[in-house]
Amino acid sequence: IEGTRHEIVAEALVAATGFAANTKGFGLEKQRVYVDEQGRVVVNEQMRTSASHVWAAGGVTNHPLHLGFARHQARLLVTNLTSPFFAQERYREEPFPKVLPTTPFLSSVGMKEEEAMRKYKGDCTVSLTPISFPLTPPGSGPTRGIIKLIGRKRSGDILGAHIADPQADALVLYFNLAMRAEIPVFDLVEHQHFPAPGPAESVYQNLETWIEKASE
Repeated sequence: IEGTRHEIVAEALVAATGFAANTKGFGLEKQRVYVDEQGRVVVNEQMRTSASHVWAAGGVTNHPLHLGFARHQARLLVTNLTSPFFAQERYREEPFPKVLPTTPFLSSVGMKEEEAMRKYKGDCTVSLTPISFPLTPPGSGPTRGIIKLIGRKRSGDILGAHIADPQADALVLYFNLAMRAEIPVFDLVEHQHFPAPGPAESVYQNLETWIEKASE
């Protein structure tokens, strides 16, 4: 309430102010390099700017700011700079996993539940299951994290996955690869992919739970 004083007890203070492209002072306008309203250099699918002799990649561009994206863009830029036009590669928007280095890690790839529900309505199923400790059968004993899986009920296509776990940065790769390969949930559970009970086995349990909910 405005005008009143409140005290909050916390263990840490996190200032999340975001990032801004540092493009001022480089004379880009003299080179006729187009910069958008947010100060980001606009590039095409080959990482080329509006000036044919200027290329850009990473956090200064109009693509999402992410270290993984930046590395991918840098490799793409170098490839295109050193290749003839017919061998150049194009940047494609794909599901890309995001990880927040919190305790535990928070990772996600693809759509959020609200976004998927708005787009697909009744053709959307969500499963929410716990993650077990290593060498602990799923569903028994204390848990260490949680997995949310979002997919299309009829086709089994994975729309998004969200994980909170100390190994979330690794577990999310399984869902990311499945999304890139367009493997539906129904096909993923046909074979056992995980060698021992624990966090990885909890992924398999989540897939089975999703199928049960999709068949309701």
